Amino acid sequence: MSSEDTTDVNPKTALPGWPETVAGIVAMAAVGFGLPIVASNQLDLTSPLGGAFLACLSGVAGLAGFAAAAALRRRSWQSFGIHRTTARWLWLGVGTGR
Repeated sequence: MSSEDTTDVNPKTALPGWPETVAGIVAMAAVGFGLPIVASNQLDLTSPLGGAFLACLSGVAGLAGFAAAAALRRRSWQSFGIHRTTARWLWLGVGTGR
């Protein structure tokens, strides 16, 4: 391996590794499995409202996992694949309903 093959990796833009992955999975599992157990005392999960709660739970658990991974190490948003967009693309999304 020559010196041209090596690149300097900036720690602020380095990709997330195993610690972030494990933290995200643990947080997602804690919310995804723990919240229904806690909510089952307050809410009938077999009712339509309970079904709506469980449907929204997958999104909430995913966001909790991402938040845990992002909070573990202070990294740039670009390292997680989040990039800034322009107003043109936002309006295009609003206009097409996506």
